Amino acid sequence: MDGSEAQISYQTDSQPGASTMPNVDTQRPLYTVPGILHFLQHEWTSFEIERQQWETERAEFQARIAFLQGERQGQENLKNALVRRIKMLEFALKQERLKFNKLKYGSENVPIEDQKPTSNEAQHFDDGKSLFF
Repeated sequence: MDGSEAQISYQTDSQPGASTMPNVDTQRPLYTVPGILHFLQHEWTSFEIERQQWETERAEFQARIAFLQGERQGQENLKNALVRRIKMLEFALKQERLKFNKLKYGSENVPIEDQKPTSNEAQHFDDGKSLFF
């Protein structure tokens, strides 16, 4: 080394002659390990709270769905029972009409649909006839 080596110097915006070490107070890091950990814990807690709320809401909706499905099944069973009773009553009504016609006319060959009911029969069957035919 013959003394002709170039020296590299760093100049700062501060006054000449000041130390070349940056001031720690003026260039504070944006993120610190405790700050990052605090942020992650906060985000994790928020995530867990949202997940618990979602699971609670999901369970409530599943319970409501189960209730509504049970209610629908109950209504369907009721409808089927009522349809079965209506058919049973229609059959019983036809049997009664056949029996009545047999007693009145003496034979079962008299067609029921072609006959017009008398005034007494009309009063007796008028209320239920529209429901069954």
